[in-house]
Amino acid sequence: MKRHFPGDVISEPSATVDEIISRLRAAEALHRRQAVTFGEVRTALVERPRHFLLYKHPIHRFKDRLFRADTTDLLSFIQNEFSSERMEGVDIIVTDEPMSRFVVGNHDGDLFLIRND
Repeated sequence: MKRHFPGDVISEPSATVDEIISRLRAAEALHRRQAVTFGEVRTALVERPRHFLLYKHPIHRFKDRLFRADTTDLLSFIQNEFSSERMEGVDIIVTDEPMSRFVVGNHDGDLFLIRND
């Protein structure tokens, strides 16, 4: 199934992707990953107008994509794509510009919040 991801594709994402992964790992080392609802995701993201959205393909790294998305479009995407009851989701990492908060979603429809602020 082809998904329509919100935002603009970042064409040369390597350094940014590496930084996102590195900062996420550092945040996870200090703070526990907390399962959250969509309402909690909205509260965590609404403070900033734009976010990075990193799609992590479950098998092929070359299919990973990085986007810069408006918060409103990003929240609509998450609300439409994630359902823990139906176990539907997509492997994503969402973070703000200073990379102080991370929302991690998985293909089972679970959403997690890691704060580093």
